[in-house]
Amino acid sequence: MTKNNEERVAVIGAGIAGLYMVKLLLAKGYDVSLFEASARIGGRIKGYQFDDITVDLGGEWLHQFNDNPNSLTSIIEDAGQAYRSISNYNDHQNNNEETKADPKQVESFINYIQNTPFKLDVQLSETIRNFSGDPGLKTYFDTALVDMASSTENFSTKEFIHLLPALEPSDYELKDTSMSSFIHNYFSDIPKQRIHLSTPIKVICYDQESVALTTEEGKKLNFARAIVAVPISQLKNNSIKFVPQLSHEKRLAIQKIGMGTGLKAFFFFEEKILKKSAFAQQYAPYYIEKKIGKYVVVITIIMGHYAKKYYENPVTYQEGMLDELATLAGRNLRPLLKSTKFQDWTKEPFIEGTYSFPMLGEGNAREVASSPIKNRIFFIGEAMNTNYAYGFIHGALETAEKVNEFF
Repeated sequence: MTKNNEERVAVIGAGIAGLYMVKLLLAKGYDVSLFEASARIGGRIKGYQFDDITVDLGGEWLHQFNDNPNSLTSIIEDAGQAYRSISNYNDHQNNNEETKADPKQVESFINYIQNTPFKLDVQLSETIRNFSGDPGLKTYFDTALVDMASSTENFSTKEFIHLLPALEPSDYELKDTSMSSFIHNYFSDIPKQRIHLSTPIKVICYDQESVALTTEEGKKLNFARAIVAVPISQLKNNSIKFVPQLSHEKRLAIQKIGMGTGLKAFFFFEEKILKKSAFAQQYAPYYIEKKIGKYVVVITIIMGHYAKKYYENPVTYQEGMLDELATLAGRNLRPLLKSTKFQDWTKEPFIEGTYSFPMLGEGNAREVASSPIKNRIFFIGEAMNTNYAYGFIHGALETAEKVNEFF
């Protein structure tokens, strides 16, 4: 046996980062065990079966910047899986006067923040108000930030400047399969005996030479090192107790990282509904129509300021969405609607949110939060990405690749 074979490593959390971490360490010969609190793998990548089709309730798109390859496109190409551009979704309609902003003013604002030295970090909403009193400009950027799981009130101006390229990436989707199906197939070579589902880890003790884990049932397990791959929400709410307690600096850093709230919605029809994709609507940032099998599925997300309104009265809001779709389609859709699905990620056990975003005053919080402890405890996942790729599947994969360098 090699030294790697003799070293036991625990990975806590079977989302995309945890799964990839296990695969990387197994390739190096480590004895790896994967612990997942829920009864399934995949985390925020989750499939839903309706009749004979599968839709992605969570992450499904590939995002590239300047068409540069990244960790996600690499594993997809390695598996021989084809993907295609979704630029056709950009052919859209916008009949919402409140979200129509003068393109020249939008461009002027972007130029302004890119060329202004902000000594102090301020809310993006405040920066917009200082630039212009036009409420349409703020609403425009609120809508743009929905994909970042946030709104201008919660978003850092400094971080927004760094993230401007992320607002208009080159987007792709898999051909002939869902992201959830691909992920399950890609990681199917992880031996089942290494995956422990429905096994929440409640305590991580690292005060000795080894790392001791305690499960919810009280079982104690010893490892040489442990990699924490749970959503940032679980660290923020102290779902896992660390012994000794994490440093004050690290605990503060974790609290400085925002976690979005919201859901993804699906409307299933058997015929085409929309002439074009609809963006910046009253009840949703967009409605995208996809043909999947024999169904036409209209998909949207409800995050940022939309989520705030949604949670005030979900039933009324859902009815409002269907009425809005009917207005866009120009006909009554209720007789044509076969089913709906609302995946509320804020209420998903062991996840409790969509994905991370930079709050005001975040600063170097991600660097501090993701820093290893004694070369024994490591932290991965999209929220631990320090290259402005948080919120993306490839951003989560990158953190696993980074920690893999320590092994």
